Amino acid sequence: MPEETCRHVAARLAARSLDRLPVVADTSSHRLIGIASRHDLVKPSLSIFNEERERKRFRRISLFQGRDSVATEPRE
Repeated sequence: MPEETCRHVAARLAARSLDRLPVVADTSSHRLIGIASRHDLVKPSLSIFNEERERKRFRRISLFQGRDSVATEPRE
């Protein structure tokens, strides 16, 4: 159901050892409107984790170099 929370969908996926669940418009019509996957639920968390890891890394560099230093971004 579209109104279910991500936490509830994740619990349903885990309880049934599934990777995907259908998303239906309502219980009476069962019209398929999408698919919710485990990856869909995890991807935003990974992005937040990676951003926080980079922030911590730059803080460590700044603290190591001293107060007057400037933190820069790595080259790609």
